[in-house]
Amino acid sequence: MRRKRTTKRRPTRSRTKRGRFRKKRGDTHLSTLEKIYGNISRRRGDTHLETLRKKLRKSLSKLV
Repeated sequence: MRRKRTTKRRPTRSRTKRGRFRKKRGDTHLSTLEKIYGNISRRRGDTHLETLRKKLRKSLSKLV
């Protein structure tokens, strides 16, 4: 049976040998992430992910 596609589809990311997602690079711009995941924050698009992690003390999965 085929799975039904949802409207908000998250891209698949590679996993480690233990099955966990690999960590997203900290120098990724917020605008790039918003193209993939939708609206994340009201910050500028050229903000780096690592800066956002430090200020909000949240991981990418918790931001999304």
